[in-house]
Amino acid sequence: MNEQSLREKIRSQGKESSTADAYWHWWQRYVGYVRQNKIGKETQAERAVERFLSTLANHGNVSSNTQNQAFSALCYVYRHCLNRPLENVSALRAKAPQRVREVVDQSELLAMFEHLHGPALLCARMMYASSFRIGELAKIRIKDISFERKQITIH
Repeated sequence: MNEQSLREKIRSQGKESSTADAYWHWWQRYVGYVRQNKIGKETQAERAVERFLSTLANHGNVSSNTQNQAFSALCYVYRHCLNRPLENVSALRAKAPQRVREVVDQSELLAMFEHLHGPALLCARMMYASSFRIGELAKIRIKDISFERKQITIH
């Protein structure tokens, strides 16, 4: 499997090029791990993936989100590029940290908006009010805005 075929498969499904970048990165790390640890082809793919993910959790010091991204990437490559879906992978998983979510109060938000002007202010307000991601906001075109219906179409 090569990088170009992975990118073509991901793009053909309408996914972002950043997804292809991340999936290729994890595939390369996985292949490097398999080679470095001399995991033979006779070892089931599921067991090799389990060992890789467990190593990430134990020694790689990665967050649960990072490990989940690696797992998603490997599942995607095996299913869509190698036509061999992974089944029953039970790796040691990284623990998600307990976080207290910090929320900006109204006065802080208004103070932040006071420092912005023009398009930056509009973008900040739209992101705050509608939970747009930066990438979604950057792709909005005039034709995506319906003033009559008070709607914005996100692609």
